[in-house]
Amino acid sequence: MTTPKVKKHNIILDSGAYSAWRGGKEVDVQNYIQFLHQIKDQIYGYFNLDVIPKGNTRIANQEHLEDAAKKSWKNLVTMRKAGLMPIPVYHRDERFYWLEKMVNEGFPYISISLNIYRREISIQKWLDSVFNYLCSRNHGCPPVRIHGLGIGKPEILTAYPWHSVDCTTWLLMAVHTRVMLPKFLEDGTYDYARSCSVMTFGTRLQAQSMSNLHYHNAGPEMQEMCNRYFESHGMTAAQIMDDTDARAKMNLIWYSEMSKALKVKPYHVEHKPFLFRDTDTMPEHHADPLSKLGRIKIFVVMSGSMERIGMLSGCENLGVLYSFYMIRTPGMQERYSGMFNKYGKGPLELQVKKRGKRAKNRSTK
Repeated sequence: MTTPKVKKHNIILDSGAYSAWRGGKEVDVQNYIQFLHQIKDQIYGYFNLDVIPKGNTRIANQEHLEDAAKKSWKNLVTMRKAGLMPIPVYHRDERFYWLEKMVNEGFPYISISLNIYRREISIQKWLDSVFNYLCSRNHGCPPVRIHGLGIGKPEILTAYPWHSVDCTTWLLMAVHTRVMLPKFLEDGTYDYARSCSVMTFGTRLQAQSMSNLHYHNAGPEMQEMCNRYFESHGMTAAQIMDDTDARAKMNLIWYSEMSKALKVKPYHVEHKPFLFRDTDTMPEHHADPLSKLGRIKIFVVMSGSMERIGMLSGCENLGVLYSFYMIRTPGMQERYSGMFNKYGKGPLELQVKKRGKRAKNRSTK
C-alpha cells in the first residue's frame, strides 16, 4: 500500500493525558511544552494538557472535578506564558463557568470532551445546551472554532456547527464488522451529506440474530448496490466480510467524502432556559473570522498504529491525531520522528527529556 503524504497542517496533537492516567502515569507539562516548540509550526493545532480527576472518572465527585479543572487551567496558563496557544479542553462534567472563561479569555479554538458514562443527561441534550450558549449571540454560529473530541457518530457530526472533530469510530466499527454507507441514489451516485446507514458484514451465524442491517439479510437489490459501491473503490463484498482493514478503509472513505459534501450550517438556537445558566457573560459580537462555517475538518485517531496511516491514500483531506504520551513511550520516538520528517517541513529531531523517578509531575501541582 502506498503511503500518502500527510500535509503539514493535517496533524493535530493531543497530550495523551487520559491514556497516561489509565496506565497509572502522568504527562509532564514542561516536556510537553518543549516538544511543542519543536513541531508547532508543522501541525494544525495542539491541545492543552488537561488533568484527569482523582479516582474513576465515572464516579468522580464535584470536588475532584473542580480541582482537576483548576489544574487544567493552570497548565493552560503555563503553556500560554511559554509562547504557545493550545486548544483548551472543556469537559462535560465541569462547571459551565470554565467554558465561559475559555471564551471570554479570547481563545480562538476550544475543544469539547464528552463523558460517555454520564447518562442522567443525554449527550445531545447536553450539546444542545452548550451550542445554545455559544451560538445565541452570533446568528447560530459559534464565536470561536469548536473541536469535538471523540465525535464520530454521523447524527452528532451533522447536528452541530463543528469546525473539526477527531474519532476512532472508523476503526471501532470495522473491528465489529460494520461499514458506514452513504445514501444510494437512483442515478447510481452516492449522497454522503444527507444520511448514513451502518451495515454489518459478519458471519451468517451473526445474520441469524439480526434484521436487514446485516449484509446477508439485506436482500438482492441492496446487496447489489453495496457490491457496486465497493467495486467503485476497488474492493469486493468478500474482502469487506473477511478483512478488518478493508472495512476500516471503506469507513475512512465515508468520512473523507462526507467532510467534502457536508456544508456546516448555523445551529438553530432554542429560545428556552439553558441547562446551566444564562448568556449574560457572553461577549457581544466576539466572532473570530476563523470561526466562519465551512467544511468540517476530521482527524482520525490511528490508535498508536503507524502502519495504518497508509489507509489514508485517497483520503488526504482527512487529518491524523497523534498523542504526545505515545510519542514519548520507549521505542516510539524514532517512528514519530520519521513521520514528522516525512510529512512536515523538513528534518526534525524529537528530543523528549526524561525525568528522574523523584521528579514531581508539574501537571498535577
